[in-house]
Amino acid sequence: LERIGERIGERAAERVSCGLAPCATEQDAIMRACKEFWTFVHGKRVDKLKTNNKGVFVLHDDAFAAMRGVCGMGDEKLEERVTSAYLALHSGVLRGGLRALGVDCVVTGETVNTNLNPTNAGARPGLAPTRAPAPAVAFSVRVIRPSG
Repeated sequence: LERIGERIGERAAERVSCGLAPCATEQDAIMRACKEFWTFVHGKRVDKLKTNNKGVFVLHDDAFAAMRGVCGMGDEKLEERVTSAYLALHSGVLRGGLRALGVDCVVTGETVNTNLNPTNAGARPGLAPTRAPAPAVAFSVRVIRPSG
């Protein structure tokens, strides 16, 4: 799934950056990924970007729509497998996109808030339960710099 995601990310980044000047620094590439690339792929910008200024960036999405309905499925083992698959795919998408923007990196994803209950999330008295809201996720991007 990660390799499939990488190819999807590469193609998306090529479309997004078509006609734009190449990124001068890795920080410019990360910013482009948070703004244009993430918007192209997920329909919105990244909610928060943090860095330790040593090559690790963390992109937060407070409502990751791609995983809406995954959390709170009821079966914990199935939920864990499905969540891992979604995170692997989207980690690959981000890694492929960043590679196309000129940043070699390792990307890992994790859910930040999984205590969402679909039976009462947003439900109103007398109405059928609504589906679970999208979970918050964080993708850690560790930039790989050539040694030398």
